Amino acid sequence: MPVYLGYRVGYVRQNGTTTAKDFFVKRTTLPAGQLLQGVFKLKWQQLTTRRLYPGAHRVALLVNTRVVAESRITLE
Repeated sequence: MPVYLGYRVGYVRQNGTTTAKDFFVKRTTLPAGQLLQGVFKLKWQQLTTRRLYPGAHRVALLVNTRVVAESRITLE
C-alpha cells in the first residue's frame, strides 16, 4: 500500500491569523500492519520569502494527507 508522508505548518501571519502550508517528505510502500519510524527536523529560520511572527504556530504530521498528530510551537 503506498503511503505519502508530509507535514503541515500553520504559520501565524502579521495580522494574527494563521495560514497553512503543506510539505511533502516521502512516498513509500508498506505491507499492511508494518510500522514506520523516523525522525524529522524542521528548521525555524527567517527567510526572505516567509517571515516568522510571534504566536502559536501549529505543526501537523500528515499520512496520506490526513492529520495523525499535531503539536504547537510558540514563538515570542
